[in-house]
Amino acid sequence: MKGQSEIIVFILLFLIGIALFSSAFIFSTGIFNQNIDIARITSAENIMRSLNDKIQNVIGYGGSQSIDYSLNENIEILDSQTLEIKFPINVEVPRYWINVSSNQRSYVREMLEGNIFRIQLIYPEANDLKIEFISDTYIAKPSIITIQKNSTLNIGERPVIRIRLVFK
Repeated sequence: MKGQSEIIVFILLFLIGIALFSSAFIFSTGIFNQNIDIARITSAENIMRSLNDKIQNVIGYGGSQSIDYSLNENIEILDSQTLEIKFPINVEVPRYWINVSSNQRSYVREMLEGNIFRIQLIYPEANDLKIEFISDTYIAKPSIITIQKNSTLNIGERPVIRIRLVFK
């Protein structure tokens, strides 16, 4: 009888252990997914800031610069002054546009629309200068983005700088 009670105790403890492990696993998956979403948001913000810095350098000094695009999400040229990255998330962020960063010529803003996170880099028109994005591809999932100063022309008395984005 003593041998049977040890086996029953072992089986009960084993089942309790499996139940506790399963419960912990089920309840922790939501936390892991939230951490993944927060990491994706942070990565998108860093990419947009870095892209903005590289564009500013190309505008000021010419030439070309490249940036590693580490997100597995599309980047889109919405119009000649706006770049956007969007992807689904399961964490709460503001449901209205908030500026993440801004400077004299541009700003980065983000919002949650439904369950889709949207982040944009915008170069609004100014009285003294207009920046335009051009590309052969307007939606891409690149690994590298190359920024090139394509041309500068005057429309009226305002210079227009065209920035070519090459998605590789």
